[in-house]
Amino acid sequence: MNPVYQTTMEMTYPEYKRMCWALKRKKFFIVSGIVSTLTLLLSIFYLDNGDVKESVFYLAVAFLFPLLLIGLYSRSLHKNYYSQQWPKDHRVEYVFYEDRLTAKTEAGNAEVPYNKLYQVMETKTNFYLLIGANQCLAVKKADCTKELLARLQGLHKARGAEKG
Repeated sequence: MNPVYQTTMEMTYPEYKRMCWALKRKKFFIVSGIVSTLTLLLSIFYLDNGDVKESVFYLAVAFLFPLLLIGLYSRSLHKNYYSQQWPKDHRVEYVFYEDRLTAKTEAGNAEVPYNKLYQVMETKTNFYLLIGANQCLAVKKADCTKELLARLQGLHKARGAEKG
């Protein structure tokens, strides 16, 4: 079968970081929101009971916890990206067919039927084609033709619903 569309993407550290944040953003907001809300409630409780020191401590935790999570996750992303054995800033060549796509890198090839995609996410700059909950292929919108953008938006509508 002949390819319908082709594009390439350079997976640099900024692209990797953008991809990981897009995949984990919702969970980050949920976890940090719950913890910050609980510690804010503790702060109010202690303030109501006249313990100002404890109240200030929990108020500080409520505001600093999301910043701590951001710092730890950013450090983890940096460590993961630069500890990979395959080349940094690698190029991924995508070939889109009628029923599947292939991704080719120096490390190997992957062939994924569209109906086996776990989810398709769209952001302002990229499409993320999730093969599983934590494994995806990133396609930069700026490198796509209008026809490929329409195809990926169709996949997003068909496979874009939140999973899990």
